[in-house]
Amino acid sequence: MKLFKTNLTGISTGVYGNISMRFSMGGKPAKDKTIPRLFPFQGCREEFTKNLRVIVGSAKKEAVDQHRTRVLFYSRVSLGPNTYPPVNIDNLDKAGRTRVEKYRAAGHKKLMNSLLLIHHFEEKHGWLKTKYYPVYNNNDASLFVYMAVGSPRWQKTPHYLSLYTLLIRSGVNGFAPRDDSAKAIKDEIIRQSNQNAAGHLQSMLKQYDKVNLLLAEQDKIIESKDLSIMYPQRRYLGNNGFNEGIAQLLYGRSYDYIMSNSLQKRCDQNKIPHSIQNSSVQRKLKLLKKKETKNNAGS
Repeated sequence: MKLFKTNLTGISTGVYGNISMRFSMGGKPAKDKTIPRLFPFQGCREEFTKNLRVIVGSAKKEAVDQHRTRVLFYSRVSLGPNTYPPVNIDNLDKAGRTRVEKYRAAGHKKLMNSLLLIHHFEEKHGWLKTKYYPVYNNNDASLFVYMAVGSPRWQKTPHYLSLYTLLIRSGVNGFAPRDDSAKAIKDEIIRQSNQNAAGHLQSMLKQYDKVNLLLAEQDKIIESKDLSIMYPQRRYLGNNGFNEGIAQLLYGRSYDYIMSNSLQKRCDQNKIPHSIQNSSVQRKLKLLKKKETKNNAGS
């Protein structure tokens, strides 16, 4: 079977912090199954969404598939002590291949655990189910390259896209249900949310109800399906949009005053505790409310 392929220049031989995964956006595959890579691979989720913001605000915005969210990602696995990437599969002897297959099987399971978590949310809200497609890895035994293809809803704002990449990364971040049953996945969600770890995965799952609200009521929370409206930097008060993702929004620290206000209203209506902590956004919303009150009094 012919694999998808993409531009693998700039692939790191190391890791980003303690996270061995990086992302890029992909365009529609060509007839020869080549996937256009829209920008270099990024380990930081905020840098990743910032790169998409630049594209949707430029003449290159047509390169973004409006009908599917296409995320290219790669992850490296350790192939044992004293083994350093890249390792060409063709150069390994039988014993080496056996060892590599063992480590790759463990790495593959971690990646597939992330797909279980993504499907948990997608099935819950009736979203198109994400699929992972393998991408040619240049025969590098330590390297996994995939294309995640999911609902266009995942890319509607930087916050949803940040959540999507966090879920994709969840397997390498420790999400490990005992099997693929719905009960095991829910048990693992509860286990992770009860951990004292301060990682983004655990922090997100601690706010499970708020995440479900974001997914269930997306059409009421976002004001447009046009990416050029939802991504521009002018939405972020006193911020260039770099440090802007799902964690900021869930904790009320987002600089996107429109999304912040919209989420607050939906949380209030659904009796989910939430408060806006960003002082710049608080001031902006206070001024808007004062202006609205004045206009209503004058009409």
